[in-house]
Amino acid sequence: FLRPITGNKLVDGLHTKLIKNGMAEAAKNNSNFHLWAHPHNFGKHKEANLDRLEDLLKYFNTLKNEFGMQSYTMKEMDDLCKAA
Repeated sequence: FLRPITGNKLVDGLHTKLIKNGMAEAAKNNSNFHLWAHPHNFGKHKEANLDRLEDLLKYFNTLKNEFGMQSYTMKEMDDLCKAA
């Protein structure tokens, strides 16, 4: 879960690092990583939350280029699971 920014740089940095580590592990192992967020959580510290989201999206692009990581909607994942 992409928790909202708390304003505590240590806590927020560790949370971002945890997400990136999970994304990298999934990419390296051709596995799935589900990151979700609730839009209302972006209300407080809006700019910082959007900056972190942008950072995570850029990191996804790095993993996509390096490992072929893919992004799917929930509907696409459902279809993939049903087809398997």
